[in-house]
Amino acid sequence: MDSHTRTKGRILVPLFGAATIFMAYQTFFKPQPKPVHANENNPGIEQVIQNTQTPLPTLTPILVPTKQAEESKSLDSEVKENYKYISPVFMGDVQKWAEDIDGWTSPYDTIDNNLSASIMQWESGGDKWAKSKGGALGLYQVMLRWFDEDESPYDPDTNAAKAMWLLDLSLKKYPTLRAALADYNGGYKAAEWVSGWITREELAEYYKEGGLNPDEKIDQVLRYIKGVTALYYRAEATLDR
Repeated sequence: MDSHTRTKGRILVPLFGAATIFMAYQTFFKPQPKPVHANENNPGIEQVIQNTQTPLPTLTPILVPTKQAEESKSLDSEVKENYKYISPVFMGDVQKWAEDIDGWTSPYDTIDNNLSASIMQWESGGDKWAKSKGGALGLYQVMLRWFDEDESPYDPDTNAAKAMWLLDLSLKKYPTLRAALADYNGGYKAAEWVSGWITREELAEYYKEGGLNPDEKIDQVLRYIKGVTALYYRAEATLDR
């Protein structure tokens, strides 16, 4: 190598910087995880979810916009007004947040109102004071670590803002809605398992290291995915477009 070439090398490395070189490595050279193929010992996630004995969430009756429904005294006028924001399949305690949900999802192209409402119904049933045994709080059951010291997890706007931000990140990071829901509920390792990138045994070990019962946690994640997706697809099917 001549002196001219060595001089160019000394100039180019500082110019691009270590950060640029690292990004190029991440984008073009870093090996990506390979899917774990289904077999007798490692059934595919679709089969696992399908076989999960999960009672679906209690839903309000499907209300088709007919003359009889319009005349029914059981349909509160305020709830009717909310139908322009979310499907009528959601329970009343979720329906009361319908217009708020429309505002909370508006910054995100990845999240529609019915998806947000499905998560709310499964997580808290529309109770802004909800608290889980694991420490999840508020309408969307967001963990305390995501809030600043001066923020209240029980404030609906604050709780929803954190939840929609986290959900948007998951939907952009993982290839399917089920994987994004697994991340939201069970962490990134659950999403990797649902995506077929790691085995169930690896996920179980991850939960075990975190002090959780692996079988119970994995079953919880599966029930969550199945329940939220069932509610969401039903809501979408009954939406009057």
